[in-house]
Amino acid sequence: MSRREVRQMLQDLWAVRISLGAVVRQEQAQSAALAPVGEEARATAQQAAAVSVDETGWRQDRQRAW
Repeated sequence: MSRREVRQMLQDLWAVRISLGAVVRQEQAQSAALAPVGEEARATAQQAAAVSVDETGWRQDRQRAW
């Protein structure tokens, strides 16, 4: 969602009036709070023997696999 859409959703659903700047500040605060979790996920993926980021299938022993 765009920042304007977030602002409108807050107004429509919960009658919360918020500026676009406040939406941006909340995005930044949430990103900072979640940064350690993202870094942990990144490190785990980099150490994994195999990594798949989508649902693209492949063949394995003449059978479809995911």
